[in-house]
Amino acid sequence: MISGACRGGAALISVAALAAILTAACTGPADPVPAAAPATTAASPSAPAPTPSAAPSPDPERRIGKPTKACARPEPAPGESLTPDGFLVTPMDQKMLDAIGDISHAGDRQFKSSFTGAKLVLEQAFAVVYRKPSKAFDAYIEKVSRGKCLYIRDARFTKADLWGHAMKIEKERPYWQERGIGVNSFSIELDGSAVIVGVLPEDLAQAQVELPQRYGATIPLKIESHQARWLGGATGPAETPAPSPS
Repeated sequence: MISGACRGGAALISVAALAAILTAACTGPADPVPAAAPATTAASPSAPAPTPSAAPSPDPERRIGKPTKACARPEPAPGESLTPDGFLVTPMDQKMLDAIGDISHAGDRQFKSSFTGAKLVLEQAFAVVYRKPSKAFDAYIEKVSRGKCLYIRDARFTKADLWGHAMKIEKERPYWQERGIGVNSFSIELDGSAVIVGVLPEDLAQAQVELPQRYGATIPLKIESHQARWLGGATGPAETPAPSPS
C-alpha cells in the first residue's frame, strides 16, 4: 500500500523502487517527454532537402593582373566619411591620382601603341591599368606608381585602336542617317574590349544588325540605346565630343 509513503514506506519495497514511488507521489506526475522520432536512413519526403551554402560571388574588382611592387604590402581600404550634407564619401588618395594621371598622360603619347585605360578602385586601395603587353610601358608604370598598388592587365585593343574605329563610324553618320539610323554618341570600354555606339532608341534593332554587317567583328561594337539631347534652337541631336585618340 502506497498511502503514507511520504512519511515512511513499506519495508518490502526496495530502496530504488521506494525512491521512485516517493518522487511520483510527493511531486505529482512528471511532464510528459516527447517520444524520440524513429531513426531513418533517408530524409522524409515532406521535409525539404537542405540547401547547400551558395559559393560567394566573384569580386568584379579582383586583385588580378601583373602587380606593382607595392601590392606585396597591401594598404587598408580607406574608410568612408560623412559630408555635412549627409553623404558617405570615400577619401581620394592623391598619390594614387597622381600616378594614374602620369600613366594616362604618357599612355596617350609615348605609349599609345600599348595604353588602353586606367581606373581607380578606391574602396580597395588599388588601381588597374589596361594595356597591350609592353615591357617599356610596364617599367614606366612601376616607376611612376609612387609606392601604390596597381594591377596591370592585358587588353585586346589600345585606346587609339578603339577611337580610330569610332571615328570611322563618326565620318559615316550621314550615311547612317540616310539609312534611317540616328547615330548620336561614341565611347569605348575601359578594358579595351569594344567600341560603344549610341543610337536613337527607335533605331536600335536595325542598328544592331546593320552596323556589324558594315564594319565587321574585328573590333567589337556594343550598340546601345541613347536618347538624343536637344539643345536650344538645335534642329538635330547634339554632338557628343569624342576625345582625341592621340
